Amino acid sequence: QIARKEMWGNLSDPARESFLDTTVVPGEPTKTASTTMPTSSDIPKGGRDDDGNVVQPPPDKFLLLLLNPKHVDYLCLTGDQYRQIDTRDDHTQEWSQQSVNP
Repeated sequence: QIARKEMWGNLSDPARESFLDTTVVPGEPTKTASTTMPTSSDIPKGGRDDDGNVVQPPPDKFLLLLLNPKHVDYLCLTGDQYRQIDTRDDHTQEWSQQSVNP
């Protein structure tokens, strides 16, 4: 919960505003110009209160997923195509890298 609150506070103002827009429902069709859109007064500017403080707590739809990867397969298909596999050793926690053909 602490990391989630810290990340919420570190978001840019426009990013925070996007989470506070209650008319946006994930998975639902996007709104058209003819659909009633929220007014600027419905969404706190920058996700901040009147004193300029970040609105707390973060809304329920703001989730933070902390990952602890052991294997990363990086593939770049633009320009010079490139693929790299990074693997973390469970005991030493050190990463090894290997370039492979894409």
